[in-house]
Amino acid sequence: MAPIAVILTGAVFWVGRDVLVPLIVGLLLAGLISAAARGMARLPALRRLPEGVRMVLAALVGIAVVSLTIGELILSLRAVATQIPDYASTMTEALSELAVRLGISLPVSSTGLVSGLVDWLDPESFVRPAASAVVGATGFLMLVLLYALFVLLERGAFESRLQSATTDRRAFTEIRDLATRIMVSGEQYVGQKTFVNVVLGVASAAVLWVGGIEHVLLWSVLIGVLNYIPYIGSVFAVVFPVAYGLGQTGSWETTLFVGGGLIAAQLVTGSLMEPKLFSQGSNLSTTVVLVSLAAWAALWGLWGAILAVPLTSAGVMILAQTEWGRPWAILVSRTGHIEPSSRMRSDPTGDAS
Repeated sequence: MAPIAVILTGAVFWVGRDVLVPLIVGLLLAGLISAAARGMARLPALRRLPEGVRMVLAALVGIAVVSLTIGELILSLRAVATQIPDYASTMTEALSELAVRLGISLPVSSTGLVSGLVDWLDPESFVRPAASAVVGATGFLMLVLLYALFVLLERGAFESRLQSATTDRRAFTEIRDLATRIMVSGEQYVGQKTFVNVVLGVASAAVLWVGGIEHVLLWSVLIGVLNYIPYIGSVFAVVFPVAYGLGQTGSWETTLFVGGGLIAAQLVTGSLMEPKLFSQGSNLSTTVVLVSLAAWAALWGLWGAILAVPLTSAGVMILAQTEWGRPWAILVSRTGHIEPSSRMRSDPTGDAS
């Protein structure tokens, strides 16, 4: 029965991805806007503003930042695509120089390997699709923002409508508590992860700027976005700018400095900041995170990879509310402890492991 349920659920997520992805991102964005509005209340100049006004202000600031960033990203993508063929020869010379330093004799055919790979990839052919993808992301974000605003407007009335639609008071309490836990968990994860990624992006931008690497904004944004993807994203976040830096400068000293600085920034944020911020975060084992990452990426692409952790955490919370699903929820958890549902807490014979 369980495998059939999993297959049917996956089919629903696949068929409805065009509607579900912006809706779920909008729900999480609504939480971020609400948190930003609460943060604005701490500022003396904004403390007296109504909460709704602070939310609109937070949304407008976000739109302005994203719009300016997207314009710069498109310009940087075009510049990078035109520079890569020239930088490929520089990278080839740097690799040959390293081989000489190490006393390694490279085959003659290997000297043109980088240039041949660049010619085969044809980076300039990616510019238009990449720029179109960035522009398309702008439209997607506008739709997400629209969903988020409607969620914020409706959140006060939704609970009363849910209570009116549910005759069983106990069932209403369980649904409300579960929905609250899922929303709070998702908002905390995305909010804390966003804060970490902003810090990582700023630190990486400083390293790239000191190293003299071009298009600092492009690489720092790419590093921040890729860091949303667990484990795998941080690897590519270092590889891309380091490879570009080697092609730009042809200097192994600069490349090692940039690579070491980016790795150090990843280690500081991943080993020091995230454990403190995520002490109450997702209760998922590493294996489950990797499997869920592959599954959600297959269903929803990049957005699936970014949302893999909060979506899987929500699924585990839902499983934990049922007798047949609770053992599975405990099995995939990191600690082996799952918070019991309201019914299990009120039932003295219930399992509260």
